[in-house]
Amino acid sequence: MSAWLRVAPSELEQPGRQPSDRVTHAWDVVRGELGDAAVGVRASQEWTLAALGLFGFSIATAPSVREALESAIRHAPLVSTSGSWRLRAGRGEARMTWTRSATAAPGREVSDEVMVAALVRCYRELSGEMPRLVEFAHQAPRGRASYEGLIGCEVLFGRDENAVVLDPEQLDIVPHGANPPLWRSLDDLAAREIRLLDSPSVADRARSLVTGYVLRTHRRPAIGEVARGMAMSERTLRRRLESEGAHFRTIVSEVCLERAAQLIALPDGTCTEAALESGFASAVTFGRAWKRARGVAPSKGAAG
Repeated sequence: MSAWLRVAPSELEQPGRQPSDRVTHAWDVVRGELGDAAVGVRASQEWTLAALGLFGFSIATAPSVREALESAIRHAPLVSTSGSWRLRAGRGEARMTWTRSATAAPGREVSDEVMVAALVRCYRELSGEMPRLVEFAHQAPRGRASYEGLIGCEVLFGRDENAVVLDPEQLDIVPHGANPPLWRSLDDLAAREIRLLDSPSVADRARSLVTGYVLRTHRRPAIGEVARGMAMSERTLRRRLESEGAHFRTIVSEVCLERAAQLIALPDGTCTEAALESGFASAVTFGRAWKRARGVAPSKGAAG
């Protein structure tokens, strides 16, 4: 994969998105090397909502298929900035259309096929139903017969737009993983992640990495761990943060206190559990840090 994208393997482990033109080029290279016009469609059929991380979970937990598709529209920048989705629903049909904003380039067609076929795969997992048909704006490639077998419904080429055509009544289906409270939380988190991905601020990027580290490990990360995640040296990270008026230690403290506040606010949350799960050595250390930052001792009432 790194060779197709023309990047070092370590770059794939860094947070952020690959440039859309680089991904488009990679699909063109893969298609040529494998001699398989439908390689993008074939690959997308292996993906599940869970495999798509935050994007997938924010869709899977939606209260209805309609709201799941609307989440996919809002959160598409988590996986691609090369285009956008739109949902149009009428009495006779509903259409999810994919419009690419980038200019024409080799591999554009296969990239469009990936986006459309991946949506079909997710829709099937959400609703248990098949779409009515799939439309592609580009002309039919050689071996077009394999497309319908892979996607599972009628596929038309040379149409006015790239679209997944649905029966409108299927928009009211409740996905088996529906969880409205969790969906609302994931929706907020996804929106925040999109803002961070689009933000040039080093402090915001560092804060995002620190937050993820604390959530995963329940301890404070060292600056070297975060610097590596941002593909820079400790010295460079310190200098970049200082140029923005920020300091690594302050960011870590704020993240840990925010996480502790979330844990204390839970119905069964305690100061001790909040302290240990948010990176503090003890409840005493946590209490001192909280009082320095907020002027009061930690409690249910002071957590908001």
